[in-house]
Amino acid sequence: MSKKKEKVRTAIYIDKDILKRCDECLPLANVRSRNEFIAEALRYYIGANFSQELENYTLQSVSQVIRSSISSMEDRIAKLLFKLNVSVEMLTHVSAYTNELVDDGTLGRLWAMSIENVKRTNGVIKYSDAVKYQSENAVDG
Repeated sequence: MSKKKEKVRTAIYIDKDILKRCDECLPLANVRSRNEFIAEALRYYIGANFSQELENYTLQSVSQVIRSSISSMEDRIAKLLFKLNVSVEMLTHVSAYTNELVDDGTLGRLWAMSIENVKRTNGVIKYSDAVKYQSENAVDG
């Protein structure tokens, strides 16, 4: 058995031009009366408002998750960059202290070799590997 929805009679005040437009749209809306047209329009309006609220909530939730993830990544990257800069600073001072008289040509070759090593290892460089390399292959000075 289908349960018939209870309808309520109500009066509304509406501008004449809106009512005229409503009458013009009856065939387009596939309804037979103003009453059906207004009921459909209200259902649509309520649904649109609800979906907009749902969309706004979803967008806010997703936005908050993305902001949190980005913030977490920023913190991690900042810590890694700080660690990297400390290592570079330490190695620069050790190098400058131990190789006071290294010429520009040697520095250029060392620069090129370092670029290749960083590319080859995707930036995973260990100080112990550099020490091992230097003990096996002394850089010309």
